[in-house]
Amino acid sequence: MATKKERQVFHLDLHLTSKARGYKGLSPDSMRSVANYLKSYFDSSKAIYKRKSGNEIWYISDCVVKPDYACFLINLSDKMAPDPSFTDPLNNHRRDVAKTTSEGDDRSAHFVVWFKQIPKKPHMYPALLEFCYGITTPKVAQLFNRLLREFASSNRPSFERNNPDGSNNKILAWPFMEIHGHMCDSLKDEIDNGVLKGIEMYTETKAAQNWDKNAYTVIEHELIKVKPQPHKISGGAFAPLKAIVGEGHKRNFEKARVKFVNSEELARTVNIYTDNMAVVSDYKFIKKSKIGGFSSPLKASYASIHDPILQAMLKLS
Repeated sequence: MATKKERQVFHLDLHLTSKARGYKGLSPDSMRSVANYLKSYFDSSKAIYKRKSGNEIWYISDCVVKPDYACFLINLSDKMAPDPSFTDPLNNHRRDVAKTTSEGDDRSAHFVVWFKQIPKKPHMYPALLEFCYGITTPKVAQLFNRLLREFASSNRPSFERNNPDGSNNKILAWPFMEIHGHMCDSLKDEIDNGVLKGIEMYTETKAAQNWDKNAYTVIEHELIKVKPQPHKISGGAFAPLKAIVGEGHKRNFEKARVKFVNSEELARTVNIYTDNMAVVSDYKFIKKSKIGGFSSPLKASYASIHDPILQAMLKLS
């Protein structure tokens, strides 16, 4: 929740890989290098991504790269958002503010990522995202990945690699990121005190590849369902679930959709990564911290990094 007095901050891990058409397993650049690529693109005034026919404009409005971390201010300008209204019911006062045709309702979120890899987790880096309605972790990753792909294409010689097949042809490889959410303790407790009902393991590594020779269809994902046997699970359900999805990771399924019923008999569904039990994208289940105590009211949108918010986030590291 965002108010003028406090913010919520989500605890995340950023996973870096390297993408190239038709190839997997390429070693990625460091997080520091990737941050500098994004900073360079921002400095050239190109860190903008238009969605929904230009009605949503995502952009990096500010960024700083320090020795230990980088901070990006991510903004969303939404032309389809309704015009805001402000009221003072006790004094029977109302003020409507009309946007012009080219204007969008703007909101922003600070995103901080550290350059030191998480121990025993290759290419994983700790990160924090300030909560802002509509600026979700998948959309943030989509923005960064779009910008990184464009940056690599426009600076092709710096991102070309020798072809892994041994030929003299060069391939274009660009950084790609996924953002994983730390599972909140309340979800762990719900699973531990609940009953597992169904688990679907799925992988998107072949997404967008042709299914048939005529390209009438493409692969969306590959999925396998496993059925828990609650009568064989003694004690809490979280440890068995971890073992089950761990087996999925061994079989190259990177994500799992877990269905369970909690102690209050409410049906719940959560998507998690099989390698580390991180939450894929659902804000309800990501670990949060609250920051507050600001000397002046906070705004819904900033054009540059607001240092009091950044300093409060850095204290959470």
